Amino acid sequence: MIQVGIDQATDELAELIDKALDGAQVDILKGATARVRLQPIRTARHARRIGGSPSLVIAMADDFNAPLADFADYM
Repeated sequence: MIQVGIDQATDELAELIDKALDGAQVDILKGATARVRLQPIRTARHARRIGGSPSLVIAMADDFNAPLADFADYM
């Protein structure tokens, strides 16, 4: 874990970002208390797409879109 003060972090920001990208935990201190942590943003391995799992729905009833008898009073 790397802990640096705000002034040092300002001077060495590019190096601290590289260290965080390499997996180090970088905390920026204000006084004696850690206030900010640098960490990489995790991205998805591949983009999601609509309909990406076509085998998810195995069967659908023929009357799936038919009105329900319980709601007949409201129609």
